[in-house]
Amino acid sequence: MTALNRTRSPSDVKYYTTTEGRDSTTRKTQLTVTYMTSDEINLINKIASECYQNAKRKGFHDSDGDKDNVELMAAWTANLHGEISELWEAARKGHLNQPCDKEVPLTCAEEEFADIAIRCMDSSRAFGIDLGRAIHIKMQYNASRPHMHGKLA
Repeated sequence: MTALNRTRSPSDVKYYTTTEGRDSTTRKTQLTVTYMTSDEINLINKIASECYQNAKRKGFHDSDGDKDNVELMAAWTANLHGEISELWEAARKGHLNQPCDKEVPLTCAEEEFADIAIRCMDSSRAFGIDLGRAIHIKMQYNASRPHMHGKLA
């Protein structure tokens, strides 16, 4: 992969108009797109590979060959959902900033966000996705979208 240019040029700046508030005020917003370098993209992919290899060593992919892609995605999605639910439970209990229950120096929030990232990286690697490239492209796309792009939250 070739290095991506981090310098800003006029073509990197996009303008869009948004309508906001009860009075439907229109404003022009300037957006500067930030690029990831090929080293950063490769680092994400390296970490994803390490997450996958560790999960594989620990037996989390032993039965992958027995399942089709839909079954695999169902299991990986359920596991990811489990990690997100653990984060939500920590928040509901008011434990986000408390030490986690493992023998590591992390808060509950840090541990659960790490688990979510690890599950995403492991699953994307197992599915053959170039996560670094996908994140890079999706960040560029998201940067071009209007404020909240029609979403409520």
